[in-house]
Amino acid sequence: MAKAASSSSKSPSSPKISAQNKPSRIETSHSKISIEELDEIFGAPPLIEGEELKNYEALEHSLRSAINPSDILEELWVRDMVDAQWEILRFKKMKVSILDMSKLRALKALKQERYGLYESQKDIGAKTYSEALEIMGYPECALLAMNYSINLETLNSIENNIFKLERRRNETLGALENYQSIKSKKKSLIVDLDVQSPGDKK
Repeated sequence: MAKAASSSSKSPSSPKISAQNKPSRIETSHSKISIEELDEIFGAPPLIEGEELKNYEALEHSLRSAINPSDILEELWVRDMVDAQWEILRFKKMKVSILDMSKLRALKALKQERYGLYESQKDIGAKTYSEALEIMGYPECALLAMNYSINLETLNSIENNIFKLERRRNETLGALENYQSIKSKKKSLIVDLDVQSPGDKK
């Protein structure tokens, strides 16, 4: 009972991996490497403030279930893919946050475009973004278009990073699949040689 109370007192958002969560990260793996050894080799999941370990583990569990790594090389490739995909998701969330934070700036730019520099400082009596756009005679998509225009350089940089990470993830998957294919062929060859061994003939 004391042990259970101790584990429940830990924050679920903490990047430290609890003993309760460890089995879920490798339960579908054919690897004989323990989670402690993997964490010692690869280090803790690369989380930043605001990111939750349970979400990283869910992603890791999904990839591990699909690939079932069986040795340290496959573990290395799987971890690299997990980290790459995690960073891709991080960049995508960053893109959404940038657009959300810049909505007011984009609205002010539209007001200046419509009324000029000085007149745009006046209150047009709108309580929402939609009302402001309607009053100014802009369609709903105008705010997003202006938002993209203002942040185009930053958004392009994010997209370039996403592209590089996706390429790295895909190349890693290709290397892993090639490695697994070679291993499978070697095992089949060994089985065939055993079946055809002269020692088996009577």
